[in-house]
Amino acid sequence: TMRLRATIWPESRALAWALAVGPTRAPRPIVLCSADGEMPPGERIPPSTLMTAVEKADRMKTKFREAFGSVARVGAEQLRSLLKNTLKDSEFDALLWSMPKSDDGLISLDEFVDFLFDVPRPEAAGSGIAAIRALQKSGGATEGPVSPPAARDRPELDRQPLERFTTVSPTCAAREAGTGGFYSPGSYRGLKIQNRCMLAPSNEGKQTEWAVPTAMDRSLLREFLNLDQNGKVQAEYVWIDSDYTTDGHNFDLCSKSLTLDAVPKTAADLPIWSYSGEDEGIAAEIVMVPRRIYRDPFRRGNNILVLTDTFRPPREDIDEDHSGPTPWNTRHACDALMKRALAAGEEPWFGLEQEYYLLDAKTNWPLGWPTDGFPGPQGSYFCATGAAKAPGRDLVEAHYRACLYAGVQIGGINSEIAPGQWEFQVGPAVGIAAADDLWMARYLLQRVAELFMANVTFTPKPVPNWAGIGGHTNYSTASTRAPGGFETILKHCERLKSRHKEHMAAYGTDNELRLVGNDETMSIDKFSFAVGDRSASIRIPMKAASRKCGYYEDRRPAANMDPYMVMKMIVATTLFYDDVGKPVPGG
Repeated sequence: TMRLRATIWPESRALAWALAVGPTRAPRPIVLCSADGEMPPGERIPPSTLMTAVEKADRMKTKFREAFGSVARVGAEQLRSLLKNTLKDSEFDALLWSMPKSDDGLISLDEFVDFLFDVPRPEAAGSGIAAIRALQKSGGATEGPVSPPAARDRPELDRQPLERFTTVSPTCAAREAGTGGFYSPGSYRGLKIQNRCMLAPSNEGKQTEWAVPTAMDRSLLREFLNLDQNGKVQAEYVWIDSDYTTDGHNFDLCSKSLTLDAVPKTAADLPIWSYSGEDEGIAAEIVMVPRRIYRDPFRRGNNILVLTDTFRPPREDIDEDHSGPTPWNTRHACDALMKRALAAGEEPWFGLEQEYYLLDAKTNWPLGWPTDGFPGPQGSYFCATGAAKAPGRDLVEAHYRACLYAGVQIGGINSEIAPGQWEFQVGPAVGIAAADDLWMARYLLQRVAELFMANVTFTPKPVPNWAGIGGHTNYSTASTRAPGGFETILKHCERLKSRHKEHMAAYGTDNELRLVGNDETMSIDKFSFAVGDRSASIRIPMKAASRKCGYYEDRRPAANMDPYMVMKMIVATTLFYDDVGKPVPGG
C-alpha cells in the first residue's frame, strides 16, 4: 500500500486524507494519518512549504478522475467498501457524519475533496456541510443538523473539592491531570485535534491515550489526613520533565514525595534528590535541586511543595552533587540573566497572564459546551456570570485559593471570551520569582482539576475559529519605571522588533495557529507596537503613555510558553542587545 501523509492547514477544520492511486483505474486503499506513526508530531511540515488548499484539492480531484473515470458521485457504502481495510465501521460512521451528501444520499467526489481541504463552495444555506461551516465560522447557532443556542449540558462538578479550599485556607499539589487535544461535537465523540491532525477516534478495542478518569470517595482520604505525623514533614518535589512540550497541550509536571525529619527554613536546607528519567533519549539518573518552597494545601500542616530544577548526575572523578543542567532546564540560564540584570541596576519586574481551557474529562470537549455542537457566539462569556456563561467557576475558585495558600503571588482570575476558557495572573514579581510562581500555579491548577474530574489544556488554538489562548507577559525595568521612562519603552520596542523571529521561536508550540491577525492578535510574521492596541505585538498601556513611564505588554507568547525562556529572551533583547539586534559590548 502506498502511504501518503497529509498535513492539515492551520485554518482547516476537516480530517486530512490521502488517496493513493496507481497507473490503473483500480484505487488503492486509503491510509489515515494517525498519531500511531503515520505522522509523528516531530514530522510536521512547515506551512510555508506546502501547496495551497486549492492546489491540493485539484491534485486530489485528478487522482479521483483517474481512479473512477466519469463517475462524479458515489454512495456511502461504496466508500465504506473502499476503506474497509483501513477503518472500522464505527470510524467510518464518524467520518460519514461530516461528509457532504446530496438529497439522493450520494456523495459528490468534488464536494468531498473541497470539504476535506477547506476550499470554499457556494453551498446552499442550511445544507448539512454549509450549516456546519457557518456554525464554526460564526461561533454560534445556525440552522442545520446542529444548532446549539448557548453553552449548555454543563457537567455536574463535584463541589466537595471546593469545600476543602474554602473551609480552611487551601492550595493544591501533585500530578498532571488531562489529556492532549479536544473532541469536536457528535455522538461518536467527534474528531480529535492533536498536533494539527484531526483523528477519527474509536476506542473499541484500542488503547486509550491516558488512563480513564476514576472518581474515588475523598471522604476516606480525609480520615487519614487528620492523623498525626509524629513530627515528620511530607515534601512533594515538583519538577518539569524532559518532554513537557511534547504534545503542546499539557505540561509534563511531575512530582514525588520525600519524608523529612524537620521543617526546612530555606530551600538550601532541603536534600538534593533524584529520579529515574531520560536524557536525550537515554535512561539516566536526573538530579533535582530544590529552588523554592511552597505550602502544601492538600496535606496542609507543615507539609510543603518543593519546586526544583534538574541537573545531570555528578561525574565519578569529582566530588560534587551534580554536573551541569539538563538540556530542558531553562531555569538555570534565566536565573543567571536575571541576576545580571539586577547587578546592572535594572531590576526587571514581570506580570504573567495564563489563559487556559477547562475540559470535560468524559468527552475532552471544552467544559460547558454542548456535546453535539458549539455554544453561542464567543464574546458573551468574558467576565460573565451565570451557569450557562461561566462553567467551571468552582474549580477556578479552588485553584485561586490554593495559590494564595501555597504562597504563589497570584494577582487575580477572570473568565475569558469562550465558555470554559479562563485566565489567572501571576505577579508583579521580581526576576525569576514570576516564572517560578507560574510553574507552580500550573501544577496546582492541574492538581485541582484532578480533584474535580476535569482536564486542562494550554494548546494555543484548541478549537478552530474560536479564540486562542495566550501567555501575555507584562514587563518593566528600573529605567522604564523612572520619570521619562517612556522613551526607554520605545527603545525596547525597537530592540524587540529587531529580534522578532528569535522570540517567536521561543514563545510556545503551535503559536502560528493562534497568531493569525484576528481575535486581538498580530500575524506571527509581523511585528508592531502601539499605545492601547490589543491587536499589536506589544501593547503600551494608556497609563504608561500619559505618565511617560511604566510597563508594557508582550502579547505574542502562547499559553503553553515556558516563562523561563520568554523572560530570558525579553531581558536579553531589551537590556543586552542594541536596536539592530546585535549584542552590546559584554552582552
